[in-house]
Amino acid sequence: EVEIIAFRLTPFSQTSTVLSQAEAAARAMEQLMGVPFRRNEMILLFLDPMDFQKTGVVTLALHVGTHIIVSRPEVIQGDLRHVLAHEIAHYYWSSQNSPLWFSEGGADFLASYALDQTDQVSLRERRNELDIGGARDCAVRGVDSIQQVIDHLADQGYAKHQSSTFFLCNYALGEFLLLNLHQAMGFDGSASAWKELHLL
Repeated sequence: EVEIIAFRLTPFSQTSTVLSQAEAAARAMEQLMGVPFRRNEMILLFLDPMDFQKTGVVTLALHVGTHIIVSRPEVIQGDLRHVLAHEIAHYYWSSQNSPLWFSEGGADFLASYALDQTDQVSLRERRNELDIGGARDCAVRGVDSIQQVIDHLADQGYAKHQSSTFFLCNYALGEFLLLNLHQAMGFDGSASAWKELHLL
């Protein structure tokens, strides 16, 4: 069992589905990974964007190991479902147990998988989005392989890498590769590979 605990300064609206979205994402990831969820609690701390700025962090969401800090759903412009699922996936994959391209690309893949399993956005749609968007944007910027991203991080260090055009390619190229592998291997092969990698 996993207890989902959310903190925020103002109550959720009665129509809010954010906690059920978090539950559905965790269930889908657990099903694919074949490994029990990493913790017995999932803690979500909802803040206003201004509160993020006070902490020196400007982001939509951030996984910090024991909990997830996320902007209030009412103020996020973009897909909260994917943002939240991505951070939940970091309970499985983080920069502490995998290379940056895999921890971010893997978290994006698991988020997309969770949305596919809850009939929100299919993996085919997500793959097409990356094919004409994120992965292509990287290629236009001269980054067309994960090896280039790895080499840039090794050469420049994390701070310079994070502020460069290479950084977002960890997400886009990583997820694009994992989506293609999932499609090629099918669910059983992909699930087996994810479990084996995680157990390693």
